[in-house]
Amino acid sequence: MKSFVLPLILVMASSNLFAAGNVSSFLKSLEKLDGQEGRVSSNTNERGTGECQIEILKDTQSTSIYFRNTGYYFTPVAHAFSDSAELVDANTLLVSEDSNRPGGDACGSYGGESGYKKTITLNGGSVTIRETFRCFLFKKYDFSFTCKL
Repeated sequence: MKSFVLPLILVMASSNLFAAGNVSSFLKSLEKLDGQEGRVSSNTNERGTGECQIEILKDTQSTSIYFRNTGYYFTPVAHAFSDSAELVDANTLLVSEDSNRPGGDACGSYGGESGYKKTITLNGGSVTIRETFRCFLFKKYDFSFTCKL
């Protein structure tokens, strides 16, 4: 039995180190985009300038990406915390599964949010910030903002 457990522990530990390395690599790729400009698009009714500029802010615990100069009512943003971000696939980083914020959750002060996910996707010459969730299990929301460089 002991001969089976030790290899299993080693495989699990190495896969965690590999995933952490991939998250770090993803974030480094993201950081290289700082200051680049492009065209913004969204699946919402937001009307803006049609332009975007990538701004990356980094500290010891997180890397944040902002789409600046979009002219939208709000700034598309995502924060990737080094201890909780995880890769969904080679191009997509899951940055949050928690929509709690002052005044309630993503569904407002009444609550009822379920299935919340916020991701950052790097796909060739574009970056997408996407938020998906349901309110009260009925209405599904899917907000996507893409800056094509």
